[in-house]
Amino acid sequence: MLPGNTASLTTLGAGGRKRGEILKPEYGLRPDEEGVSISRHNINWYPGHIAKAERELQDFLKLVDVVIEARDARIPTSTTHPLVRQWIGRRPLIVAMTRKDMAPAGAMKEWGDFYVKSARAASRMGQPRVPVVFVDSRQGTDIHRLKMIALKAGAAVNERRARLGLLPRSIRVAVIGYPNVGKSAIINKLIGRKLAKSKNMPGVTKRISWVRLGAAAMGGSRKEDELELLDSPGIIPAKQVDQNTAFKLAVCNDIGQASYDVQVVAGELINMLCRVHESRPGYVDLSRLQQRYQLDPWILTGEEFLHALAAKLYRGNLYSAADRLMSDFRKGHFGPVTLEVPPEIDEGEAALAAAEMAGREAKEEERRRRQRRRELMEMTKEEGEREVGLSLGGGEEVGELGLGGGAVQELDPVGEAYEEAFEDRKQGPGEGESPKVGVGQFEGW
Repeated sequence: MLPGNTASLTTLGAGGRKRGEILKPEYGLRPDEEGVSISRHNINWYPGHIAKAERELQDFLKLVDVVIEARDARIPTSTTHPLVRQWIGRRPLIVAMTRKDMAPAGAMKEWGDFYVKSARAASRMGQPRVPVVFVDSRQGTDIHRLKMIALKAGAAVNERRARLGLLPRSIRVAVIGYPNVGKSAIINKLIGRKLAKSKNMPGVTKRISWVRLGAAAMGGSRKEDELELLDSPGIIPAKQVDQNTAFKLAVCNDIGQASYDVQVVAGELINMLCRVHESRPGYVDLSRLQQRYQLDPWILTGEEFLHALAAKLYRGNLYSAADRLMSDFRKGHFGPVTLEVPPEIDEGEAALAAAEMAGREAKEEERRRRQRRRELMEMTKEEGEREVGLSLGGGEEVGELGLGGGAVQELDPVGEAYEEAFEDRKQGPGEGESPKVGVGQFEGW
């Protein structure tokens, strides 16, 4: 019996219960019986296959020019993969915030402001800006803007190819992110038809595959107006994330149900909604929850709410009650919800950090300049000594450098061969002539 709440409960059907009575669940666990406690429950996943998937994805990322990371607008921080920047190196990164339709407008505005400040701080520190686009991948909102940003970010590839005398090619774009954040839905909207498998559950995309978006679909006819899209399975960190993040991923259906106890996660969902509403009332509308179940989340803990709902609707079956809560949340029956608040950015500290970094870079540049000057002076001195030695040794005698005829070959540390090799090294992975993407070399994925 839940203390102080029996008067607020009503029965929905037969069963011989008194009004307000909570029956003992026939199935599932009660906190006082089995010790099912959110604080003692851990969400785990086996990292072995994840590590293998990460290695395969990194190999494919070497072939792309631009990377789009899809994140869930309901939990932007929790769906930010910590290793993406390390994987992609200097390749341009674009963030696509999916499920815009399931997040409150006020929350999206605050997160948008946060990303603008973050980009400003990153620019001061000499780091690349990361464009952020809020998209509704089901309705296709802002998908065209995402296309244009991807084409602009990849334009540098064909500019380098033109300088090397190579023909332009299509821009290769990888769409990556956690499971079930809408990667395949983004690709389907980009190409204008349902080609990539897409469902509201994790693990639908099983293999890495390429999809080509022709220039005609982009409104142009040039090769550089084409996109080749890499669709990939969802990748979660092999290293276990903190439990707060894990609960959010479970609630938003971004990890498989085998990783967690649905009853415990459903109870934590209620606690989470109350905490977020307390700090940001505009992020969660608790009245929708109360109206739907005729239960007050303010006077019940998450576990108590789950037990009350089980007694009210499912004859005490906790699993059915938990499944109902999770399903209603994921279908949007609680209204627009965002479960994370953007962190504060101290622009003063960011400016100070930028100044310190600029100072370090200036010192490093001065050190490199002095090193180049010393090397040039030593090289000039050695050339002078060799020229004197050759002139004293006679016209036909072979000197130290093995050069005949008394001529001294000028040492050119940056000759044509060096420049060609340097251009080869500058050329990023996948930017040179390569077999046609998606043909032969990727069969079996």
